[in-house]
Amino acid sequence: MGVPDRIGLLAGEGEFPVIFAGEARKKGIKVIAFAAKGIASKELEGRVDKIYWLDLSETGKLPFLFLTNRVRKLVMLGKIPKSILLKKDFSKSEEISSLLKGTGDRLDDSMMRKAADIVEKLGLKVVSPAELLSDMIPGKGVLTSRRPTSEEWEDIEFGREMARAFGKLDIGQTVTVKNKAVLSVEAIEGTDEAITRAGRFSDGGFAAVKMIKPGQDPRFDIPAVGIRTINSLVEAKASVLAIEAGKTFLANRDEVVAKADAHNISIVAI
Repeated sequence: MGVPDRIGLLAGEGEFPVIFAGEARKKGIKVIAFAAKGIASKELEGRVDKIYWLDLSETGKLPFLFLTNRVRKLVMLGKIPKSILLKKDFSKSEEISSLLKGTGDRLDDSMMRKAADIVEKLGLKVVSPAELLSDMIPGKGVLTSRRPTSEEWEDIEFGREMARAFGKLDIGQTVTVKNKAVLSVEAIEGTDEAITRAGRFSDGGFAAVKMIKPGQDPRFDIPAVGIRTINSLVEAKASVLAIEAGKTFLANRDEVVAKADAHNISIVAI
């Protein structure tokens, strides 16, 4: 697509909505954020041109806000913790109730596709952030000074197959592996917690493998790693991070690689 003059950002948790907003503005794009209150990072306020903080029960306001801000293209970045959708009563919110009832399950892809369908019925186009930030997606190769050992390569290949298998079930994108044994699988808790659990089970020295789910819609939930991920790996004493080349966002690459090098962690795009 051509570079738009403005873009809407539906922002959930994590650092990537913040990173996207900053990078988009560097390209001269005006960013209007619609941020999940109590979930999205407060750092967004300094990275966007305008921001609306909305409780999940206030999503009925979005059509009016899209119209008044002349938003025609929208990026969806950052997860809404599924635990909130499971714990909180949204029976009085027509929009959220419609979303939850319209999917038939609570799988990430099902819910995101339904949300995108609802948004596009309002006349907006949901686009992939990769179309604007392709320079943040590494190609194949070892990104750090240290290359994986032969045993670590075996764990990487094993982890890739496991990640694809779990991904087909839409459970998560990340698995951790040591000596061809699966230590943890990312589910509702997210990548960082899956890595933390692996550290408890293994006393370190494991590989974390993060892959895009087979059949995943590229408009949302693209695999992403950044400084929070590398911090989790350091704390868990991991030895390898493997990501899918050409399909994974790597934020703050210089900082991430420097910290990995300082802790003898190998990062490889496969």
